[in-house]
Amino acid sequence: MSVESRLKELIAAHFRISVESVRETTDFYTDLEADVLDLPELAMEVEKAFSIALDSRIVENVKTVEDMAEYVQECLEKKRQKLALALYEAKARMDAAMLMTARCGGADE
Repeated sequence: MSVESRLKELIAAHFRISVESVRETTDFYTDLEADVLDLPELAMEVEKAFSIALDSRIVENVKTVEDMAEYVQECLEKKRQKLALALYEAKARMDAAMLMTARCGGADE
């Protein structure tokens, strides 16, 4: 399932509307009549669904479904980059440990 599809499902469930009525251009405030709590609550649901952290200052400026989708994609990309870096660093540590073991004659000697 794509990020956009999942996000539309979350929005539809939160605002109790059909998924088909959620479009990229849907405005949270004018079309869905969101109140002050709706976007922070939706943000928490999005964070849980995608295992990401959203900055509340940025969420305050989100107006449309497209804005939210772009921000979620941005957060997911940052998460992917952090994971890739962590994997690279772990592999480098493992390679270094194996090299040291080989240079010292292995653990059996």
